[in-house]
Amino acid sequence: MSLKELLIFGVIQLAMVAWSCWESYMEGDSGWKWNPKWWRIYLPGGYTYTAYHIWAFWIFAPLVIIVLPLLTAGFSWRLFWLLVAALLFGSIIEDFMWFVVNPCYPFSKWN
Repeated sequence: MSLKELLIFGVIQLAMVAWSCWESYMEGDSGWKWNPKWWRIYLPGGYTYTAYHIWAFWIFAPLVIIVLPLLTAGFSWRLFWLLVAALLFGSIIEDFMWFVVNPCYPFSKWN
């Protein structure tokens, strides 16, 4: 992996950490339930998947993190898979960091 590719990967991870910061402050202690006006997909075990999360993680993030760079830099399979890996890994980082930075769910309360 070249230095340029590592930089691309790292910048995407930093963007996902920033995403977790604003998302945790926006959602607060309500998490996924914070806006009752949004439609939801009900999942087993009482979990729901909100419209926000569909738009953010299935539409916005792939467009900005994968499609936009490919349109500006030109398509290559190497860049495509780098961006896909960065998005998938970044989603894990974002979810973890949501708990680290959320003042309503401090990291110190984890088991």
